[in-house]
Amino acid sequence: MRTTMTDMAVVYRRPVGVMRQSVKPQLAATVRGRVAAELIVGFSDGVSLIDGGHDLDNYLLAAVATDCFMRVPAIRVAEARIEAGEADTWMYRFDHESPSFAGRLGAAHAVELPYVFDLLDDEGSHALIGDAPPQAVADTAHGAWVRFVADGDPGWPRYNLAERATALIDEGITVVDDPAGAERDVWAGRR
Repeated sequence: MRTTMTDMAVVYRRPVGVMRQSVKPQLAATVRGRVAAELIVGFSDGVSLIDGGHDLDNYLLAAVATDCFMRVPAIRVAEARIEAGEADTWMYRFDHESPSFAGRLGAAHAVELPYVFDLLDDEGSHALIGDAPPQAVADTAHGAWVRFVADGDPGWPRYNLAERATALIDEGITVVDDPAGAERDVWAGRR
């Protein structure tokens, strides 16, 4: 089972205030060094976390980093498994947004771990997930992993190259074919 988070890379920038700094040089270097300028156009429409307190370039850099280093590589592993004849491949994206850091953390890297292991009572997790994390999210994420370990099936359709079924995990599971497919397409041949 392969996983990504909606806002995976923001954990490295938002909590310490880096998201409030200009990243135009970093964004330009990322675009020049890793991807073509069309990537920025593709992501500009797809960035979902715009709020009045943050600048679009910061969100674009976080979205590009999430895809470049985490989401697209996870998709490539799933694709390689399928191409190698490994039909038992599932994808999910953890979408529950943390209230921590005034909600700026979103569904960042590692936010899902206390939910996956149902460790909501562990006070050490509260900095990452808030003081009143919803049990329904833990029941959903933990339940999917328990089903996967016990039965070999987390409870949603297998990933394939035609539909690309992906479970979006929050207080429930919503299965979506090829979520953020337009952004995935931008990476074709690049990552």
